[in-house]
Amino acid sequence: MNDIESKDSQTATLPLVSGILLIVEGAFKILSFLGAIITGLFAYLSPWGYGMPHANISALLVVGAIVLLIVGTFSVIAGIYSVKREKWGVALAGSIVATPFSILGIAALIMIILSRKDFKS
Repeated sequence: MNDIESKDSQTATLPLVSGILLIVEGAFKILSFLGAIITGLFAYLSPWGYGMPHANISALLVVGAIVLLIVGTFSVIAGIYSVKREKWGVALAGSIVATPFSILGIAALIMIILSRKDFKS
């Protein structure tokens, strides 16, 4: 096998690896969503106020949980498109959305940018 073929096979795996990273990232965010919702429920029902009214703590946790759910869902969708090597723009957008929240998002973003030619559209 010559050097050109080995480079092509390496770059062809980049969308697959980045898709897996995005799916794992999204799964972590969705699990964090569930944890934030449960924590918000406990904070609301807690006899301690943690220095704030109970409703304020719960509202902050619910807003954070909703952000985690949206980012996680979008990351999973982008990961699926990356694994299928379709819709480079959606995969890129999903990795950009995941970037501020995780190192996996940064790695996926770099791999998706490098593998643009491997996507169908």
